[in-house]
Amino acid sequence: MRYTLPVAVFTAAFPISVQAQGVEDFFLGRLILAAGLSPAPEAAVPRAVTVVTGEDIRTRGIDQVAEALRFVPGVAISRDSGPGGMTQLRLRGTESRHTQIIIDGVRVEAAQDGYADLGGLQTADIEQIEVIRGPQSAFFGSNSIGGVVSITTRRADEPGVSGQTALEAGSDGSVGLNFQVGVRDERGGLTLSGIARNQGGWDISDTPGGERDGLRNRTLSLSGDWQVTENWRAGFLLRARNQNYDFDQFVFGAPTVDEIIADAPFTGRVQERIGSVFAEGDLVDGRLQLSLRASRFTFDRQTFDAFPSDTSTDRNEFAIRGVWALDGATVSRSRHTLGFGVDRISEGFVNNDADLVFDPAQLERQSRRVTGAALEYRGNLAEGLDVQAGVRRDVNNAFRDATTWSVGLSYAIPETGTRLRFSGGTAVQNPTLFAQFGFANNFEGNPNLLPERSRGWDIGVDQQILGGQGTVSLTLFDNRISDLISSAATETGTTPVNIEGTSRHRGAELALDAQATETLRLRAAYTYTDARNPDGERLLRRPRHEGTLGVDWQATEATNLSLDMRRVVNNLDNEFSTFVGVPVRLPDYTVFNLSANHRINDRLTLTARVANLTNRRYQEVLGYAAKPRTVYVGLSTRF
Repeated sequence: MRYTLPVAVFTAAFPISVQAQGVEDFFLGRLILAAGLSPAPEAAVPRAVTVVTGEDIRTRGIDQVAEALRFVPGVAISRDSGPGGMTQLRLRGTESRHTQIIIDGVRVEAAQDGYADLGGLQTADIEQIEVIRGPQSAFFGSNSIGGVVSITTRRADEPGVSGQTALEAGSDGSVGLNFQVGVRDERGGLTLSGIARNQGGWDISDTPGGERDGLRNRTLSLSGDWQVTENWRAGFLLRARNQNYDFDQFVFGAPTVDEIIADAPFTGRVQERIGSVFAEGDLVDGRLQLSLRASRFTFDRQTFDAFPSDTSTDRNEFAIRGVWALDGATVSRSRHTLGFGVDRISEGFVNNDADLVFDPAQLERQSRRVTGAALEYRGNLAEGLDVQAGVRRDVNNAFRDATTWSVGLSYAIPETGTRLRFSGGTAVQNPTLFAQFGFANNFEGNPNLLPERSRGWDIGVDQQILGGQGTVSLTLFDNRISDLISSAATETGTTPVNIEGTSRHRGAELALDAQATETLRLRAAYTYTDARNPDGERLLRRPRHEGTLGVDWQATEATNLSLDMRRVVNNLDNEFSTFVGVPVRLPDYTVFNLSANHRINDRLTLTARVANLTNRRYQEVLGYAAKPRTVYVGLSTRF
């Protein structure tokens, strides 16, 4: 079976423009779906972009999206729970709420707290992950100060019926099963995917004799597309995820650091639902491409601990996007295009359980809406010289309106295999609904919060090596955020406030991906991050240095081995043994992962992997033990 990106679906409305092909085939690369208001070839995207393919994920034995993102430059992941609990992504030193997460065109960060639940997001049905770094609000609105992560799931692309299944078991008691089955003809297709995974986990409190904190995940997805007429295509997506996970108790004022996390039988429950319909068309003899999409996202979370909670958030979105060829050609052959988009988003948040609130008024549903309009110009100004510029206006009913902009420029030099790029712009982050209206133990929302604002830039170079068999990339970045939302003490606890001054996030990213020989592929990434608040103090959980190395070896025609190393140096977190958080440096660490795949025949493949090969004891968040050595074996089949 062959699964590919649903490129046919996207290019039905947004074909690849030849403006990106001014230098024939040079750095043409893959199609970047989140390039702006419409997809674009990698060569035409003047921004720092990293793509993790489904093939990479499966070759390296990566089972969760968060684990795949750890090897992307500019990304810092922290997990303060077992395999299914809170897992936060910080892009270029910004907050986790500053990165927008998209699955098949639908935003999935919860309006309650502003970040997506990466804790149990599995990779089994994923075909591609795009990470676009830097301010992106001109194209994507709020929640994109740090950038955007766009995830595309697998779709059947071969005529007829096809599919695949995989089964895996782990030394921690884990058992996982996933499947995809699809049908396609010349007019369209359907794909059904399912994931069932019980993960034994580990004791995050690291208490002798403590119970393991595990995960139970069930994910089901159904998608389809249909060529309604010669010029119009329509489709849909339905996706559901149910998840149960375990976690332990955080103890404020614990006498020692080792006792900050206490073993406890606490559990959490997540229900996530995604629904989307779209139509895409080719109008005016190909000079206009138009896309319409309506989507709904809901996220329900319950926690059963010392301070239980039961909340629900939802987001409804309707969007129209299009591309117009400015030079009279078709969009697919135009050197100058104008993209446009209009969207309307409504978000809601509610506390569900009357027994868990202090005042009946806290059960009222809180909601807000925003209407946005955006323009984007893309042009090939000269041979190898591409430009992208965009502007967006957001009209809010709950706080002040915002205008954001973005500009990018890239220049390719085919004689030397070099591409120079620059991008800069502004971004906005609306306060989360919980920050505005929520409550918790000793916490009070603040409906008068202002949106956070940022202005950032990056400059980089991509250099081909080994005769075009590899690429080295270097990027320098700087992002400054004002009206940053933080916590302030009150008589009864804390409340969110906008802090005065500007926080600064700057650093450097280095990446290597090279096919060194016919059988050996080398991968490397390094990120230097210096993120500070307006007082000049370093922000927590942003390692100063983080680097990765990877080797893929095609040992035989049927056998592949992969080894990955990740090194983290100079990471800070708060120590709460005296009730007041005091920044402390966490121990540096190095982690190795090993995976192997052996193709038994054209249909069967045997897999094996070892996470944390050397059984390194380390912490990403103070007090929380990270994953110990775990061995997995599996078998996959295709038909």
